[in-house]
Amino acid sequence: MFGWVRDLTEEGIEPNPGPIHAFVLLDKNVNGWRGKGRLKNGLRAIADYYRRNKSAFALMAATVQEHNLNPKDKAKHNRAAHAQGLLMLTTYAKPAIDGIQWGGAAIVMPYEGIEKREGESTEQAVARVRATFRGSRDGRTVTATTLINGRPKSVMSAYAPAKGEGQAREAYFKSIANRIKKNSLIGIDANCVPDVSIDHRSNSTSSSAYENGGAALFEETIIKAGLMDVQREHFGDERFFTSHHRVRDGTDVWTRLDQLYAADEGDEEWKHFDIPDDFPRRKKRRELDHSAVAMIMDPPEGRQTRGVQVPFILEDIYTNEEFAKVVAQNIRERHQQAEKTGMWAGQWERMKIDLRKLSLDETRRRKFTARAETKAKLLKIADMRKDRSRGIDAHVAEMDELELEVAKSLRTEKTLH
Repeated sequence: MFGWVRDLTEEGIEPNPGPIHAFVLLDKNVNGWRGKGRLKNGLRAIADYYRRNKSAFALMAATVQEHNLNPKDKAKHNRAAHAQGLLMLTTYAKPAIDGIQWGGAAIVMPYEGIEKREGESTEQAVARVRATFRGSRDGRTVTATTLINGRPKSVMSAYAPAKGEGQAREAYFKSIANRIKKNSLIGIDANCVPDVSIDHRSNSTSSSAYENGGAALFEETIIKAGLMDVQREHFGDERFFTSHHRVRDGTDVWTRLDQLYAADEGDEEWKHFDIPDDFPRRKKRRELDHSAVAMIMDPPEGRQTRGVQVPFILEDIYTNEEFAKVVAQNIRERHQQAEKTGMWAGQWERMKIDLRKLSLDETRRRKFTARAETKAKLLKIADMRKDRSRGIDAHVAEMDELELEVAKSLRTEKTLH
């Protein structure tokens, strides 16, 4: 796949109304949701991603780090999430010298993406998950318990102290060790990497070693809990970077700070899941900062989603002058036949059949052209994403523009009956 999940609902595939058990955990260091519209747009990115793809997976949670929000506005934050159909469980950083809460972590879950017990309403399921919320005093860790296929899972969003704070990281990892269990699903900005030889790259000429304090202790905790590094399981020894920073001297630093952990047991198989990063980004940025990462647990064998293909029509074909003339001509001809024969009801039904066929044919013609163009762009994005993950080139401006073009083209495909 090219990082874009097929939007089944918009393509006219109606999912089986029975239970769907796939679960996606998305992780993202959002680099601040302070400022006008940033929280709203960030939450909308999560909500839209779920709405577009809930035919492919019914359950979802997002782990978020570095939101930089102020606890005084907690009620506003919750209202903003509720407006998007989201449950937001937030812990806040302590204010720094400048008075700003730099940091913070959150778990965000679509209401519809929370598994319900038998006979349980959505509201009851949301209340059940909210009651399990635990946030650390330092604002770096959030946990909440949800269900996947009836099994309780502890979702954790964690944000370790940054570079240059090796001792602080070690203390932090010690503080969360007893909260990491066999049933944990972890999205973390660890601010250190599991293996410096493949999880770090820099074009710096400095001979100083990468400061990776706390990594060994965190790895020991993960192994003890029986969890696996989902990305490393997927990529093996291949390089896969999730963050790109450009320091003051122009040095590019690539790292895998954003990590995902889960247990691989029984019929639960967690896999790396390539997704588009639709979160708000600063204009004319010089660095990627952090990329969104995700993992998916496929449904147990034999319980995959099934659907039925139904025809769909693109709305914008009716704004095309040439096609509008074809439609108008058909209406005139059917009207003339009705006047001539007096069979108004029959001609009305036949006209609807004609227009449906004309519209479907025009939709197929348009989509064949549009899909070819979009596919070419997706292939180019896929190549650039590989360059990014391997630390070859960030392609910042070019890829931002291409992703916006593809997102816009995909949004034009709407269902109309």
